[in-house]
Amino acid sequence: MEIVAPTRRAFAGSLVAGLGAFLLLQAPLGAQQIPGQDVPGDEEIQELFEEFQEKSQRFEALHTEAMEGNEQLRVQEEELHEKLNQAMLEIEPGFQEGMERLTELQTEMMQAQAEQDEEAAQAIVMEAQEIEGRLNRAQAEAMERPEIQQEMENFQDNVMDELTRLDPEAEELLERLEELAQILEALQAQMGPGPGR
Repeated sequence: MEIVAPTRRAFAGSLVAGLGAFLLLQAPLGAQQIPGQDVPGDEEIQELFEEFQEKSQRFEALHTEAMEGNEQLRVQEEELHEKLNQAMLEIEPGFQEGMERLTELQTEMMQAQAEQDEEAAQAIVMEAQEIEGRLNRAQAEAMERPEIQQEMENFQDNVMDELTRLDPEAEELLERLEELAQILEALQAQMGPGPGR
């Protein structure tokens, strides 16, 4: 049974969390301070963001090439998906129903907005948040299981090996992406939504 995680790309990103730095801005890292740094000006923030976007696109293209060109990695990823799905179902037996209900709520929200029914819209948002909370907790708990963590680490190591084979600078690229993500996330926490948000 195929389950799509409630956090959309966050689920796929979580499988390559150590590699998919281009997804880091989609999941809050919490307020972080940048030691010894002044808050940069708008122009510098824009430059950082543009560098992040450029390197993100480069890394994502490299990652896609690695996955598409290596059948063994695709098989390993599918097996990891299946194990994670099974763990989430064990933790939250209603996971699939929750996903289906979220899809229904999207349709209901469109109708409520079309009818300008604010009361119905608020009720839909509250129900969706409750369901997403349960599903996200199940996903987080599943990913904390030692056997899942080991599988993820093995997969990440294999993907990193393939990335490095394709581009010897892959590890440096990833390190810079992680650095940029932390800087931009800290700035966002200090100043509100940044460029492009």
